[in-house]
Amino acid sequence: PLPDNSVDSALFAYVLCTVDDPELVVAEALRVLRPGGTIGVLEHVKADEGTWMRRAQRAAGPLWPHVAGGCRCDQDTRAVFAAAGLDLSGLSSPHLTPVPPVAPSLVGSIRL
Repeated sequence: PLPDNSVDSALFAYVLCTVDDPELVVAEALRVLRPGGTIGVLEHVKADEGTWMRRAQRAAGPLWPHVAGGCRCDQDTRAVFAAAGLDLSGLSSPHLTPVPPVAPSLVGSIRL
């Protein structure tokens, strides 16, 4: 356990898809980050509705956690950050990995 406001930065790199409660994990990061701190983000995320990638995620969803170390390929990480009240303007959504079902990404930084 770390004290409140004791950390300058946190990094989420392909981890929020595997934790049971991503909202709790983000809340804990916010608790320990100092005002003005930074969250670095490199995560794959849920694809946009109506896309072939979203259909691939739905098809792979039930099996994917068993073959990919608990990863949920359709984790809506953008919504988790937004629900925490964070400014997402420093994040972009490139397709870094051309591997369905984990191609859509969320990359950048969030400044508190």
